[in-house]
Amino acid sequence: MTDAASTLPRASLIAPATLLVVSLLGLALARIDLAELFPPPPTQAAAVDAAQAHPTEPPPRQPVYTDEARALLDNLTAGEQLAGWQVIEIDGVVDDGEILIRFSREDAKFTAVVTPHGSRPHQPPAQADGYDLFYNRVERPEQEAEVLTVLTALAARIQNRAH
Repeated sequence: MTDAASTLPRASLIAPATLLVVSLLGLALARIDLAELFPPPPTQAAAVDAAQAHPTEPPPRQPVYTDEARALLDNLTAGEQLAGWQVIEIDGVVDDGEILIRFSREDAKFTAVVTPHGSRPHQPPAQADGYDLFYNRVERPEQEAEVLTVLTALAARIQNRAH
C-alpha cells in the first residue's frame, strides 16, 4: 500500500496541472488575432478593387525629347509646320535609338521614324547623313506621296544640320 499511497498524490496533481496548462494555452490563443493569421478569401469585388489599385501594366511612358534628338532634327519643335504638316509631338531618342515624330493635318495623322542607318531590315523611303527615315500609321493610302514629301523635308533638315 505504500506504493499506491505514494502514487495517489501524484495522480491527484495531474488533473489540476493539465487544467492549468490548458487554461494558459487558451489564454495565449485568445490573445492571437486569428483573422490576421488566416484572412478570409477575397470576394470578387475585392479582387477587382485590388487589381485596379495595383495595375500590372506600368503607366504609359511620357515622350522625351532629348538634346541629342533636338540637335539631330535641327531644333524641330512641336507646333512647327513641315511640308504643310504640323508636328504634334517628338519622342526620342527612345531605347532602340529611334526618334518618333508625330504629324497631323486636318483629320489625318502619321508618324515619321528616324533610325540609325541599317537598324531595320527593310529599305527606308528616305535617308540622311547616316539615318534612315520611315513612316507608319498613314490613315489614307492617297496621302503616301504627301508623307514622302514630309520625309524628304525631314531628311533635308537632318542633312543641313550636319553642315
